[in-house]
Amino acid sequence: FGDQLKVGLLYHQNMGERGEVYTDKFSTSLEDIDFKPIGVFFDKIILGNYNVSFGQGVVMETTDYFSPRRTGYGFTKRAEGISPDLSRSSQYLMQGIASQYTYDLSSSSNIRFTQFISMHPRDAIINEDGSFCTLITMQPRLEWGVNEDQNKIYHPLTSSVNELTWGGNIRLSPTLST
Repeated sequence: FGDQLKVGLLYHQNMGERGEVYTDKFSTSLEDIDFKPIGVFFDKIILGNYNVSFGQGVVMETTDYFSPRRTGYGFTKRAEGISPDLSRSSQYLMQGIASQYTYDLSSSSNIRFTQFISMHPRDAIINEDGSFCTLITMQPRLEWGVNEDQNKIYHPLTSSVNELTWGGNIRLSPTLST
């Protein structure tokens, strides 16, 4: 919608997954909002599913398919900061709110701030006593594993724990070429 509002919706189900196991994503983002009087430029404000990437994916990358220059739009370019997520990733998802804004110090330098908070269910192994064992990644995602043996698996593997993730990043650019 125009140049500043973007809305996306995705439904994805891998082959072999039951009807109730799927990935659905929604994101709304406001982009390129300029507050010139106070020197702040909002690069992005995202509500819903989003990706986070710092240091070409070496410092942090939220996707199931690591590629430091993958954007998912049929070509490759360096993805830095936050971006709406409409990829087929199903395990390492961020769902919540994220913002990225730039404070202009002068015409040739700035500081970029990025903050995010996410709460999303993850696949995990839960012990017989209900304690948490480990996070897992499955393809396809099967609620009770390949053998569906509920004598060995005591709790469904899919979406069995909620993960709270929060953080941020500060980038100082003293000149335009750094």
